[in-house]
Amino acid sequence: MAKNRLAAGEVGAVQVTAYDKDGNKDATGRAISYYIANTRYGALDGGRPVRVQARGRNRSVAEDAVKRKAREQYAARLEAMGAKDATMSIPSTWDGFAALHLAWIESDDSDYSDATMRVYSDAMRNRVLAAGHKFNGRELSSLAHLELREWLQGIANDHGNGAAHSVKSVVGGMFKRAVGYGIVSAPGPMAGMGAVKRSRRTEAKVKTETERKALEDGKVLRERDTDRALTAEDQERLLTFIEKDKRTNDNDTADLIRFMLGTGVRIGEALALRWEDVKLAGKSPHVSIGGTLGRVKGEGIVRQPWTKTTRSARNVFIPSDTADLLRERHARMTKVGHEKPLPMSEDGAVFPSINGTWRDQSNVNDAMRHVFDHEDVNVPWATTHTFRKTVVTDLLDAGMSPNQVAAHVGHEDASFTLRTYADSVTAPKDAGNVLQMLRDGRKKPTNEPTVPKARHLRAV
Repeated sequence: MAKNRLAAGEVGAVQVTAYDKDGNKDATGRAISYYIANTRYGALDGGRPVRVQARGRNRSVAEDAVKRKAREQYAARLEAMGAKDATMSIPSTWDGFAALHLAWIESDDSDYSDATMRVYSDAMRNRVLAAGHKFNGRELSSLAHLELREWLQGIANDHGNGAAHSVKSVVGGMFKRAVGYGIVSAPGPMAGMGAVKRSRRTEAKVKTETERKALEDGKVLRERDTDRALTAEDQERLLTFIEKDKRTNDNDTADLIRFMLGTGVRIGEALALRWEDVKLAGKSPHVSIGGTLGRVKGEGIVRQPWTKTTRSARNVFIPSDTADLLRERHARMTKVGHEKPLPMSEDGAVFPSINGTWRDQSNVNDAMRHVFDHEDVNVPWATTHTFRKTVVTDLLDAGMSPNQVAAHVGHEDASFTLRTYADSVTAPKDAGNVLQMLRDGRKKPTNEPTVPKARHLRAV
């Protein structure tokens, strides 16, 4: 079988050989004096790979030296040809490569949504490129898995699990690109990192300290719970409340809540929905999710014609009451003289602001906070994303397969849907009844005669 051809500039596998002071290779019984590393990199013209050799006082130094030499040689050949290529300026240190990775994140090539780009950029600037970072100057290839994990654990302890998750994601992406450039050997030290969270003891200490400060400042502490979904009783209280609450209806939040509970779409996807994306005719009414909202410097809130991921662009089939809700909204927007008119949007937004523009998500969060925190609803732990988790949980409880639910909410991996969105915190109240039914079923008498078990006879 032919070997895989190296792409132009790609550095191949490194072979390191030990030598004694006389230049003998792998001489038995003699002290090792130095190491020589050999590798190859892909030629500019796609022809035979170019061989490179470098020497070092130990195995690691020799390996780093030959990789660096290969990249420098390739960059020099490009420069000699007058070609421009990103590999001419690829640094291999933590801070050097991180700066390059930040520039890539904020470029069009990353293809991230505005929200993801903002989160990743903040994580890079505040955590990865922080002044005086302990990894500054270190070669990426010298960093070990455990070093990175302990650093991420410190972020979780000091700044929370959410901050650690964001940094882990962005650094994982950084090392994947470093592997692609040949700076780090595959699969890289971030492989198999898993979740990095505060320990239970640290979480308890942080919670106690937060409660103490809130009490001193006279503030009401509201703890969010991203692992819970709304129960049937929670949903009933919430829907009853928004039906009659004047503030929620005046700011046109009630319909948005009903829509999210009927679809499970992300808040940005709901706010970016246009009437041209709504299909209510026929037996299968649905909405086409194909955009989200983002904030662009100098332009404010704009609709982006892409979703969080490729799989997020999808058709979402809706229940009949959600279809009726959308028909009523359309009538209120288009019929002159309607008793409950709604503002029209030049962009065709289904859920525009009262001025007819794209709606600001921060204002929506404030409006929903009023609903969640009200004593008649009493779910202060909830967020707008709780609606999405609730839909996933309800569909799974109804017997829909994880793959079908993942397709409905736009996830690429059904195991992620189960692991992240299914409510595994709220104990099912009917568990006892289900167990009793199972046991009662086993006790049912049968008309079949009981056949005694044959005894094993031992030969005498």
